[in-house]
Amino acid sequence: MTVDITAIKSEVKACFFDHAESLADRLGQLPHEEASI
Repeated sequence: MTVDITAIKSEVKACFFDHAESLADRLGQLPHEEASI
């Protein structure tokens, strides 16, 4: 069974960016001092 590494990478990347975006949204709601950690 061959594994399509490119597909996995893009899937992981998409997952990561989704997480990063929601994380940034949450950080954006915090005071600036906390968000800069």
